[in-house]
Amino acid sequence: MLKEAIIGALKKAFGDEVRIDKYSDSFAKFDGKHPSVGDLTLGLDSEELIVSIGDITHGHFGSYLAAATDADPEEAVAESVVGFLNDLFDDKYLLFKSEGSGGWARDDMIEDSDMRSPNVRWFKWSGPIDTTD
Repeated sequence: MLKEAIIGALKKAFGDEVRIDKYSDSFAKFDGKHPSVGDLTLGLDSEELIVSIGDITHGHFGSYLAAATDADPEEAVAESVVGFLNDLFDDKYLLFKSEGSGGWARDDMIEDSDMRSPNVRWFKWSGPIDTTD
């Protein structure tokens, strides 16, 4: 089952940093490093894993990975999520939020000029990014 694979992978990779409540809709939680980013939670929607980062954004990890690999689909999702979280916690992803939407992108994929919109707020896991200079 996907939830068990994710829980096992999270415990192995992050130990006590992750709080697990396998009976909750949001079964795993990481405390936010900065209050403006918020906590990170993981939950299931059918057979997809939903990763939510505060009120900034959320993303889906799921069955599309099964077609991309010969590995067990649940293990492939768990591996993908752990890799994403490691990179996120190392500030290798930029998070963005604008009215009604949000998302994330690897920091090496975004140019400084992309971050100049006054309608978009930018963050890393460690906190907000000042784009006013």
